[in-house]
Amino acid sequence: MRLKVLRQIMTMSKFAFYALFIQCMFAGLLLADDVRSQSSSIEEIYVSVKLEEATLKDVFTNLENQTDFSFSYNQGIIDLDEIVTTVVINESL
Repeated sequence: MRLKVLRQIMTMSKFAFYALFIQCMFAGLLLADDVRSQSSSIEEIYVSVKLEEATLKDVFTNLENQTDFSFSYNQGIIDLDEIVTTVVINESL
């Protein structure tokens, strides 16, 4: 008799654990919210850059310092040591 009661308690505990786990999952889904990765749209940001014979790395660093944007790139595709000259005054990114 005592073994049967213990077995029922274990089974009920297992089901209670599963129910609690499922409720936590659904609560997480209910609390999920849409987010934006950047605070501003790229069209809303205006920059001025005047760099002569600078590397692409310098250009990216300059743009990151003027804005709140962070740039990511594949170093296998983009040569950061490439020399560029650019003059941009109050232009949108």
